[in-house]
Amino acid sequence: MSGSAILPALGVPFAAIATGTPLSGISTVRIDNQAAMEALTRRVIADGHRRIAYVAGPDHYSVVAARLDGFYAALQDAGLRVDDSLIVEHSAFDHASGMAAAQALLARPDRPTAILCSSDDLAAGVIAQAGQMGLTLPHDLSVTGFDDTILASRVWPPLTVIRQPVEDMAFRATQCLIGALGKGGMRVSDEIFDHQLVQRASIAPAST
Repeated sequence: MSGSAILPALGVPFAAIATGTPLSGISTVRIDNQAAMEALTRRVIADGHRRIAYVAGPDHYSVVAARLDGFYAALQDAGLRVDDSLIVEHSAFDHASGMAAAQALLARPDRPTAILCSSDDLAAGVIAQAGQMGLTLPHDLSVTGFDDTILASRVWPPLTVIRQPVEDMAFRATQCLIGALGKGGMRVSDEIFDHQLVQRASIAPAST
């Protein structure tokens, strides 16, 4: 994904945070989304889950491809077969899309024991749909989110997630912008911050 051609024409410094990849001509401050999702997937695999589904978001966001790559990498590293029928893509990162994905995945006779989601809103939708279908979480189904928004700790069970240090990244991006003022422009850079895996009650060892 490249940066917008409109931004340079404005003649002001600019930066982007929480992107999935470096953006051409734009300073970015982000985490390594692929490594983060790989770590989260490995954590679920360590709990004995083998039928693991994945709910992605809209593919025009750079984070979507990076996170999906991390999911694939963890499965392959563990020697698990990638089942493309367990990968669900949606046009939004929202609650309704999570519910729709869960409805399709959990209606299968060979339903997954874990569903990893590329956003907290998607994961909240999965949890809601699973509850409507009579499943008990995390005993019947483990679910994870991504980002650690305020929603992640308010749903039940609270979500195991990857936490992005959004405030720190925003502060760093602001520092870059301020530093560029009066200096004839901004040096394009790509800074990667550490992510954190936060484990809560939404995952448990596989029961089947």
